[in-house]
Amino acid sequence: VADEAELTAAVAEAAAGDVIQLTDNITLSATLSVPAEQSITLDLNGHTLSVAADVDVIDNSGTLTVKNGTVAAKENTAAHFAVNNQESGVLTVEQDEGQETKLIGRCGIQNYGTVVINDGTVTSYNRNAIYTEAGSSTTINGGQILASGGSSGMGRAVSALGDVTIT
Repeated sequence: VADEAELTAAVAEAAAGDVIQLTDNITLSATLSVPAEQSITLDLNGHTLSVAADVDVIDNSGTLTVKNGTVAAKENTAAHFAVNNQESGVLTVEQDEGQETKLIGRCGIQNYGTVVINDGTVTSYNRNAIYTEAGSSTTINGGQILASGGSSGMGRAVSALGDVTIT
């Protein structure tokens, strides 16, 4: 997909296990929502998925794998994330050999559901790289979780109210 309209349609029409691949950088006008019934891989293919508005880039309620590019929220906004993983959401972050994956926002990931990070970089502009809510599960098997120089006790690599496993 090459633009917001194609991406939104591809997510809405995806069959379980489909891979949606970007062919260009895409700047969204609104948050991309992955519904609970979807199970997809978003292969950024070396491109950047960002958002022009002061909102999250992706709200995930489904099963989503993100790999091979950058998901970037606007810098220095109030509380917006590269991926806001909802209670029903299952998010996997990985990258293919020779590729790089990066999630960056006020937090790279806010997690209410289940997150597995196998590779890539999760970071923030000015807060926690990963913020987890009570009842969530975050497993870090690899990659880099980079804290920023936040303020008011923020700026942690992982700020956890939920369960966190690092292997």
